[in-house]
Amino acid sequence: MALVLLMKSAVLYAIWGAFCWRIRGGAWETLLRLPRGTTKARLACSIAFAIPLVPLLSWHAAGVAICLMLGLVFARWGDAMDIGRIEGSRLLDTMKMTGWGLVTVAPLAALAWWGGYLWWPLIVAGGLFGLVYAACWWWRDRLPHVEAFASGPTEWGEWGAGFLVAAALFWVSVN
Repeated sequence: MALVLLMKSAVLYAIWGAFCWRIRGGAWETLLRLPRGTTKARLACSIAFAIPLVPLLSWHAAGVAICLMLGLVFARWGDAMDIGRIEGSRLLDTMKMTGWGLVTVAPLAALAWWGGYLWWPLIVAGGLFGLVYAACWWWRDRLPHVEAFASGPTEWGEWGAGFLVAAALFWVSVN
């Protein structure tokens, strides 16, 4: 029973993280109709990621918000999210997004290591960013269109990246 509850909580938190990540990625303006401003969206995403973790992490949840914000600021996503369309080849863009994923999770992994938690699930999540975005571009014709939320492969890549980070954070939090 406890394992089932833990698994349900993990999936719900990962979905929450995916939603927050997409809000950070542009749905801040299109879905919520809030004023433009990436810094505000990143800050809101970081805080929204951390709040559900307070019962598990206590004061470390504040560190999660700060470290996630730092990772989001340091990562310079750019046009590589549009795998192979703007910046270069599919392979180079996938590698670049993998690198940006690692940059994003590095402060979180450092916090986890410092706090005595598992750190490697976060590195794995960041390392999978490029593959998630590439898969979304590869199968773009099969992805659903959700008005004002996710209308293309880049938006679904954001959803997948947020899901990965949230799943890794949850795993770190319970171990």
